[in-house]
Amino acid sequence: MNKINPIPANEEKRLQALYEYHILDSVSEQEYDKITALASQICQVPIAIISLVDKNRQWFKSEVGLGAKETPRDISFCQYTIMGEEVFEVPNALEDERFVENPLVTGDPHIRFYAGAPLITPEGYNIGSLCVIDQVPKELTKEQRDALNTLAEHVIMTLELRIKNNVLTEQVNRLTEEKIARVTMELGRYKEALDEVLAVFIMDSQGIITYANEAICALSQYSKEELLGHHKSILHPEFNSSLESDTFWETIQSGEVWKGEIQSRAKDGSIY
Repeated sequence: MNKINPIPANEEKRLQALYEYHILDSVSEQEYDKITALASQICQVPIAIISLVDKNRQWFKSEVGLGAKETPRDISFCQYTIMGEEVFEVPNALEDERFVENPLVTGDPHIRFYAGAPLITPEGYNIGSLCVIDQVPKELTKEQRDALNTLAEHVIMTLELRIKNNVLTEQVNRLTEEKIARVTMELGRYKEALDEVLAVFIMDSQGIITYANEAICALSQYSKEELLGHHKSILHPEFNSSLESDTFWETIQSGEVWKGEIQSRAKDGSIY
């Protein structure tokens, strides 16, 4: 008998909705594992799976009792679950012509009972299922079916939160990059303005000169090459050895502003 696998009418958009979650092939996450564990307990079955139905496979975001990460879509039970909006239930796979020859029935994990609640996005796309499996025939009670539906809705809520977190992270990163660029540009403008009117040099925490503009070079009579990499004492040797220098250095290292006059000696020995 030739088997025709079911395909949702909105398959292309359904797959697009699935891919937008960026969940396929992701690592294990505790919030999903808690859901499968709870589904297994409520439905009293050894196997529970959060299954996402890709183009050619069903990939398991979380599973209890199965020990696999994916199976081909064309032998999956979940391909039938995503065709509707209600729980899809197979009480005994050996009595269902769609599954009696299925390798998941005739071989490991020897499925006899299956029930799956579709994972329906807010836009109405069935991207997978929360399913429970047993190796003996059985049926869910109404309470168990309701619980399975509720847990499936919780899976979607968790996926939606994932998207919102990703969007928020991207927005924060973008704003941070924009702020850094804006501050860098403003600092560049301040530097240009200072260079035009003031003698400016920059030193590190050890007092080593790392930047000197043209005005400080003209005032001190030292070239940039003579200043860069040297200690600040080259510009004001007398001040560097005074008690006032200690106050100056402690003030600026603490992040405060120091204001005052420093007597400095130019390269030719003249005082400014």
